[in-house]
Amino acid sequence: RVRRQNKWKAWKRRSVEAAMTVLDLVLAKQTVFLDNCRKHFDSAYSSSLSSELRIDRLRPLQKLMKSNHVVHISNFIRFGRDPCSAIPHLSTRILFHLSRFSNISLTRFVFELLDEGEILRLIAGYTARLREGLFGFVPATPNIITDPTLIGMFQNSSSRRPRDLPRTILELMLQSLEQKSVNLAQMLLGFKERAAILSRVSTNTQRLYDDPRARLVFNPACEETPLHVICGFLSSPGACVEMPHLAEACFELLYALCRNSATSITTTLYLRNYGGGNFVSHQLEQLPMIVNFVATRFENDNENEETDKICALTNVCAWILKLAALEIHLNVRAGATRLHYVHENLS
Repeated sequence: RVRRQNKWKAWKRRSVEAAMTVLDLVLAKQTVFLDNCRKHFDSAYSSSLSSELRIDRLRPLQKLMKSNHVVHISNFIRFGRDPCSAIPHLSTRILFHLSRFSNISLTRFVFELLDEGEILRLIAGYTARLREGLFGFVPATPNIITDPTLIGMFQNSSSRRPRDLPRTILELMLQSLEQKSVNLAQMLLGFKERAAILSRVSTNTQRLYDDPRARLVFNPACEETPLHVICGFLSSPGACVEMPHLAEACFELLYALCRNSATSITTTLYLRNYGGGNFVSHQLEQLPMIVNFVATRFENDNENEETDKICALTNVCAWILKLAALEIHLNVRAGATRLHYVHENLS
């Protein structure tokens, strides 16, 4: 079990990593195979339903994996204290592959087998891993310990970087947000059904959840969620310039949350009051700095050595403008009571 990892022997850690590596490779190959089959069936059959029924028969792993297997794999996000460890990364990659299949409800698996405390620990594990990848280790966490028993069986440990894990976590959340509510991404971000929250909080606290249009609200039991870490990372000076690819994925996730009907009201309310100010207005203030940095690098980089970074920064600028446009649209539709937010974003 993950909570007894300090008592694990070296061979057990290597065995777990080897097994998860094989499962990750098989799921990746199966995904490519099913995509090719889907293209073939779509061209051969006019009905998309008939092609999906044929594809469902080609998923042997989904018939072998049980719900408790998925839960155990998700708990490995809390394994180890090394940011370059392969086991938490493999756990997230496996969940990413499983979330792509429409016949698997990862949220149903988690909610059926885990109680409230275990769900909160799972959220805390993803929050800690995301914070470590975006900010590095904070003083409250142990020092980086590179465990030689965690060296990969099929890849060199030097190829694993601390930033690979947060990127995979963001891709998992973006993939899960496309599914019906309440999905895995919404659960990991601390969202919960409003009716379940109102039945458990006190009368004085219910005023925070009075908006009847909000289907999902933040769980008051979560002190920190990945959403808090993402907003803190994007608000830090120079974050977009230092890690543009991660910043691009973070802005895309915020845009998806603001656009989703179940999370839009709660997310936009949180962004309007983030840190005592308006999150979107703060990002618009930082936009000229990013544009000047991109223009300077593009003029000085004659050999296009940083083309990938420049393209990512350009995408970051585009996501900031899309997020601001969506925020203005939502405030205008809300009526005259929120026009001051529109004036604040446009000024």
